[in-house]
Amino acid sequence: MQTDPRTTEPWTPCPPGALTGLSSELRSLRRRRVLLKASTFAVALLAAGAAGWWGLRTPVPMAEPVTTGIDCRKVHELLPDYLAGRTDAAMTAQIREHLDRCPRCVDALHELEHTGLPQASLRLPRHCPDCESAIAARTHRSMEISLASLLDR
Repeated sequence: MQTDPRTTEPWTPCPPGALTGLSSELRSLRRRRVLLKASTFAVALLAAGAAGWWGLRTPVPMAEPVTTGIDCRKVHELLPDYLAGRTDAAMTAQIREHLDRCPRCVDALHELEHTGLPQASLRLPRHCPDCESAIAARTHRSMEISLASLLDR
């Protein structure tokens, strides 16, 4: 062992268990620090999750009818058809009149226009159980053929 040349006192041996106790204290402090960091992170994560859940849970209220006889919900439903030119003349006039007075619906219209997705105006196919079973059967057959070709190798 080396001693500090500035000290004149000789080193004395540590009492039994002193180093073990010191290392135990240091481990305990390290565990507390890690636990504190982890719990801080967990609380922050829970707070962010709760804020996100709360934000998704409370829908943005739609404006009431804007003196046109058509409300925002109906306009939002009809916007894809309106953009595609599939609404009749009377409905088109009502939507235009609503858009003249409702900035929220104008924003929704611009958002739909700027997505550039033509499929936004497409109607989704209805649920077809026969189609699902036919697709499942065809998929099963193609998997059997693939498996058979692998086994033939």
